[in-house]
Amino acid sequence: MLSTPMTDSAEIACISRSRDLCSDRLGDIVPPVYRRFFELDSSAASLMVYSDEHMRGRMFALVLEPFLSDDPFQADGFRYWELEIM
Repeated sequence: MLSTPMTDSAEIACISRSRDLCSDRLGDIVPPVYRRFFELDSSAASLMVYSDEHMRGRMFALVLEPFLSDDPFQADGFRYWELEIM
């Protein structure tokens, strides 16, 4: 556990570095992530039976994107579109 809190940019750098380290060791980390997800929730596998590798990769990227953004609600941020339709 860290003794001092991280800033937003430090957290983003940590998440990004962790992703890179996983990728360096495993290559594409999406298949093992989904394997583990399906092990933990077998009903999820049946719900995603029609998803292909590309679709799962896109969904995984969408999950990571908010964690790698300083402000997901800024004009070019991940969640800004939600503000537009409200």
